[in-house]
Amino acid sequence: DFAVIAGRSSRAGIASSPIGEAHFSWVAAPSVLQPAETGMTMALLARLPLVTLPAGAGTTRIIDDWLGGREAAGERLCCNNWGAIVGLLIEGTGVGLLPSHWAEKLQAEGSLRVLHGEPELAALPYAFQYRRDDVRPLVAMLRDTVAASADFSAPCRLP
Repeated sequence: DFAVIAGRSSRAGIASSPIGEAHFSWVAAPSVLQPAETGMTMALLARLPLVTLPAGAGTTRIIDDWLGGREAAGERLCCNNWGAIVGLLIEGTGVGLLPSHWAEKLQAEGSLRVLHGEPELAALPYAFQYRRDDVRPLVAMLRDTVAASADFSAPCRLP
């Protein structure tokens, strides 16, 4: 029994082994941006909805850290599916963050524009989590297999 989850477990009975981290970029459709608009700003958040995963997702912490106590004046549109988020962003529904390698691919094809933010978005660490008292060799083998195969920069097939 195991799970690959963003962050470390706060439960004493659950062990967490780091396996990698995902990097994120701010993005929006070129159709909702001014031609020279290349930065993620509070004014942009006030103008466009933030399209994001629901509260409690690992990306929520990244957004909150980026905001750094600043109040985001606009609305949040939450969706629990990355593919749907990408589709909403491409259609110009708002601004959001995506894994950086997805964002770069979608920018290269002209669907989205990567926006540079200050500060840079933090990376999201992922961990292999399992019961601390589970000493079965299978769990250790699975942990090693996951660590060897996890690739947070794999090509994106979305949307």
